[in-house]
Amino acid sequence: MKEQIKKAMQHNQVVDIMYIAKNNTLTKRRIKLIKIVDDAVQAYCFTRHAKRTFKFDNILAAYPVLNRASGLRKLGISAMTFNDNIGIVPKDTGTR
Repeated sequence: MKEQIKKAMQHNQVVDIMYIAKNNTLTKRRIKLIKIVDDAVQAYCFTRHAKRTFKFDNILAAYPVLNRASGLRKLGISAMTFNDNIGIVPKDTGTR
């Protein structure tokens, strides 16, 4: 788990984690990694809107949040819009 977090931090990625909180409840958090300190990671928690420390022993799963826009750019698609009759079409076609 620690290696996944390190890799995400190197790539400046936002990460979703499944975490066991202090009161033993399971929570899902979206975090922006700040730094790794011994057996924990310091991060900005988007759920709590504050800087938090998460112990590696309590992180059950971690996975990077995929940026939909960058994925579309890799496919050569820039701006997209949804049309109920046609489906997804490039914005510059003027089709609405």
